[in-house]
Amino acid sequence: MEIDHKLFNESHIVLESKAKSQQEAFQELAELAFKLGYVTSVEALVAGFTKRESESSTGFEDGFAIPHALIPEVTKPAILFLRMANGVDWKSMDGKPTKIAIAIIIPGDKATELHLDVLSSISVKLVDKGFRDNLKHAKTPQEVLTLMGSDVKQSKKVVPTGKTIVGVSACTTGVVHTYMCKELLEQAGAKMGYNIHIECQGQKGLEYEIPKKMLDEAEVVILANDVGIDMDRFIGKKVYPCGTAPVVKDAEKVIKDALAKGYIYGESNDNSDFIANSGRGKPAILKHLLSGVSYMIPFVVFAGLCFAIMSGIAKGTYGDGFGFGSSWNIGQTAADGHVITLADWGATKNFNLLQMAHVLMIINNIANIGFGLMIPIMGGYIAFSIAGRPAIAPAMIVTYMLVNPGSGLWWDFNGALNLNGGVIDAHQPF
Repeated sequence: MEIDHKLFNESHIVLESKAKSQQEAFQELAELAFKLGYVTSVEALVAGFTKRESESSTGFEDGFAIPHALIPEVTKPAILFLRMANGVDWKSMDGKPTKIAIAIIIPGDKATELHLDVLSSISVKLVDKGFRDNLKHAKTPQEVLTLMGSDVKQSKKVVPTGKTIVGVSACTTGVVHTYMCKELLEQAGAKMGYNIHIECQGQKGLEYEIPKKMLDEAEVVILANDVGIDMDRFIGKKVYPCGTAPVVKDAEKVIKDALAKGYIYGESNDNSDFIANSGRGKPAILKHLLSGVSYMIPFVVFAGLCFAIMSGIAKGTYGDGFGFGSSWNIGQTAADGHVITLADWGATKNFNLLQMAHVLMIINNIANIGFGLMIPIMGGYIAFSIAGRPAIAPAMIVTYMLVNPGSGLWWDFNGALNLNGGVIDAHQPF
């Protein structure tokens, strides 16, 4: 995609950064964003970059990194370019220092197609070695701007061998590595003479779905996934789990290994451990946890946004003491000493404020529902990562029971069975 000049222009480019550490780079990027009016807090943006980095490194090979942050303190989306004179340890895939950081900042309440399109576009461009080399040696900000706005077109000449390979790409965050792996595998496959198609499962959802005809004809299915995916359609097919990191390092080797070392999914008990054998060397349990977290994040973001809107309006309208109890205290004290409630507002016929409070109550309840669902969602998709689709429903139900001990679904420890509101409502001791 073409990068809008409002997102990226010459004022966003630093070619001679003196940063000597990742944190210094974050600080310089945040100060630049603050100076340009894209963020209201330098500290918040540094924290946003750091938090994203704790999930998985944004450093690639060959000295490049794409740090990104989605935080409410960002006022306008932007791309920032930092070229460091000294290499910085970024925990990159190849273990080499990072010299160029292309940072993307997006307002926390506008993390939509824009954020995902920009990230995927830049990550695909970075696959091209010529593009990377040109950025390393660009002499002026205008040259960087021209390069970033150009299209990198790869020639994919397929030798008619009749061989077909398909695969799935899905990284932890569902953005950068997901699209890089697709591009790398398809380029390598074309070079080796294969008709290859890679499906992406990321933040945008399912993209480039594997056509059924290609799946039926495929010699192997490459699983470049760091999170759990639905494996039902691959039963009886030759699969090769590897995760995203090996693809970024050497896509041609992954294809060769897939053809030589793949196994028929569903033939033996060992195949159930396809997640444990993939990814970047993380323990299997961590992969399952990350898979659950990736599905939970949208609930956290939406519920948190609802709560922030409700809380901000409530405090601005009624004061800091606004409460959320059963009587919905307004936070002000009447002459007789009691705390003013919604009923008091109604008694004074101040219907505008009363209606506002009811709207805020609804938004607060929506936020509570979101926060209440996030843990069962995480539990369900951890189970999905481990055992597939049949495990989702029971895991969600059990997780809901575990985090809601007062829901009336538990045995009464005083000796009575207590399923209040359910099919049984017995209170006699056994």
